[in-house]
Amino acid sequence: FEPVKILNGVHRLLPQGRAHLRCWGLDVCAAVLYLPDGARADCGEAVMDPGVAKVLELRYLCSLSGDQFRFTTRWSISRNGLMCDAAEAGLREFNQLYQDVRPGDCYALSYDPGLAEAPLASGRVTLCLNGRELGCVEGREFSKALFAVWFGPRPFLEAFKQDILSGFH
Repeated sequence: FEPVKILNGVHRLLPQGRAHLRCWGLDVCAAVLYLPDGARADCGEAVMDPGVAKVLELRYLCSLSGDQFRFTTRWSISRNGLMCDAAEAGLREFNQLYQDVRPGDCYALSYDPGLAEAPLASGRVTLCLNGRELGCVEGREFSKALFAVWFGPRPFLEAFKQDILSGFH
């Protein structure tokens, strides 16, 4: 993983946490969370704040289908009670972006709120696979719902959330 990310040529993001996701005895992925310098990942508030730029990179250690990502994303957003109309609309668009992954593939999920002096009206979530942009979806509510998959009150896997939010140890 890289020591710094520049998001859209504007936001300088530093690694604030890392984790190794192991689920049901299977090594799934290694992940790094990038946030602006000074953002505190350990409390989780910056990760869920739609005013904070962020990148979550996930390097996969096993093969997963696009359908598995679609199911887990919808299930996790619903489980966190965030499936409002805006989240549903964003999810319909976003779920089409998912592709199958193989060991070594890397998804990068980024969120750009815009600049403090000129924020994007709705913020933008972008999904890249192996450095290639697959697409983006606008919406602050959708961003909050999507990042809840990993960082919400009821994340996909609590141990992963705790590991990545505890920073580097």
